[in-house]
Formats: sequence, C-alpha cells, structure tokens
Amino acid sequence: MSSSMWFLVLAMVIMESGIGITLNTWIVVFSVKNIKNRSNQVHLTMGLVNILIQCLMTTQSSLWAFGPQLILKKEIYLFLNFMTFFLICCIYWLSSWLCAFYCISIANFTHQLFIWLRRRLLAFLPHLLLLSVGGSLVTSIPTFWVVFLESKERTSGNCTLGDTEDSETFQIELVYLIFFVFLGCCLPLAVTLLSIILTIGSLLQHIHSMRQNNLDFDQTKLEAHSNAIKTIAFHLILALFFYVAEMLCFTSEKIIINAKTIIVFFCLLSYPTAQAVVIFQSNSKLRNVFVNIFCSKNLCTRTTEPMSG
Repeated sequence: MSSSMWFLVLAMVIMESGIGITLNTWIVVFSVKNIKNRSNQVHLTMGLVNILIQCLMTTQSSLWAFGPQLILKKEIYLFLNFMTFFLICCIYWLSSWLCAFYCISIANFTHQLFIWLRRRLLAFLPHLLLLSVGGSLVTSIPTFWVVFLESKERTSGNCTLGDTEDSETFQIELVYLIFFVFLGCCLPLAVTLLSIILTIGSLLQHIHSMRQNNLDFDQTKLEAHSNAIKTIAFHLILALFFYVAEMLCFTSEKIIINAKTIIVFFCLLSYPTAQAVVIFQSNSKLRNVFVNIFCSKNLCTRTTEPMSG
C-alpha cells in the first residue's frame, strides 16, 4: 500500500476514533448526572465499554500500520486478543439488557410470567450489568492459554528445488471458540431478538384491541412502540454486522493488509460510534441537551466573530 493511502487510512482512523470517543464520553457524562434512571445506568456502562473498544481498535490499527511485527509478538497478541474477547462479550450482553429493558418498559402484556420478569429486571438491572461485566471477564481469561502457535510448511518460490519454509500463525482452540460464540454472542443476540419479537407482538396486540373496541389509536403508545422497535432493530443489525466482521478477522490465518481487511476493520472501528448514534436517537433528553449545547456554542462563536473584527 502506498504512503499516501496509509496517510488517508490513518486520518480516517483518527477522525472515526475522535467522533466515537466524543459521543460516548458525552453519553457517560449525561448518564452520570442522571444515574437514577435505569436506562441511563445501561447507557453509562455501554459508553465506558464503547470508549475502551474504540481505543482498542485504534491501537490495533496503529500497530497494523506502523508496527506489524509488534502485533505478532505473543505477549502483545495475547493481551489484545483477551481485550477483544472481553469487550465483545461485554458489549453484546449490555446491548441485550438494554433491548430487554426497552421491551419490558413498553410492552403491556398481562401474563404473570411477563409481569414477574418485568419486576425482576427492573429491580436487579444494576446487578445484571455488573454480572455481565464480571462474567465477560471470567469468560475471556482462558484466551491466555487456549491460543497457541501453529507451524505450517509451505513451498517456497523455488519449485525446482522443492524448498519449504515454516510459517507460524496464532490459532484458538475450537472448543473454546464455540463456547465463547455461544455464550458471548448467540445468547445475547437471542435476548435481543426475543425483545423485538415481544415488542412487535405488544404493538399488534394494542392495535387489535383498539380496532376491536372501535377506539381511537393512542398515538403516544404507538410512537413509544415504534421507537422501541426501531431502536432494538438498530442494535440487532449493528450486533450482526459486528459479529460477521469479527468472524472474518478470527477466521483469517494471516494479517494481510488489503481492501477487504481495511473494510472489515473500519466496520469494527465504527461500531462504537454507530452504537452511540443509536443511543442518541433513542434518548430524546440526551439528544436535546447535546443539540442545545452544541448550538449555543456555535451561536456564541458567531456573535463574537464580528466583535473581534
């Protein structure tokens, strides 16, 4: 890759990282000030984890660009691998709990099991967040000893002499990888999918009851349901994209810098920013405060410019 292309990629990485860290820092600050709200407790934890993901992805991209020999050192590789597994598992479970919270807050099912789940989730949500972080940490610790170097022989360019050379690549034990994918990815995705199904079912039930009783539609409830469905759907789509991109990284035997690698890595790099945008979209108070402060700063700079001139 040419030096000009490297410069362009590095500039995009810095810009993307700056936007992601700024938006998620704003989410953290706003959530701390409104920590009593249950959704803000999830937003706070997700914002902190997304900042760590953004820093991790930026570090990895910098190593790929300027020190590819460093990222292949076993100690550095194991640490980055552990952090990647830990943060992936963590953010998946946090997103699933947020979607579950949206579901139980909006859905109006009268079944006893749903009412019991609603009470339990609202009461123990902070404990579930801590359990998700702690469980992700425990689940990711085995990456330090399930990763091993595998030597492979390959034929060199001199086919007439039949020369072979050894190449070493990092591999992960398949049993652990299957265990991690099931516990850290599939289960939280199932919770998110169940949340959107229940929310859609609640919306259809509300529409049916309104039509059956010849009543006017409650626009407030309709908007609440539609916003919750849209937000959960966005989280589910982002999680699927992130999952596919991570699988492409894990299944590649070598780190080869090409167009495919750059596209995949930018998908990973933009995930914290995309999640922050979804959180902004779903929280009107957070969005309004951010817009008001941003607009007031722009207004102040515009009013002071003519005076300084």
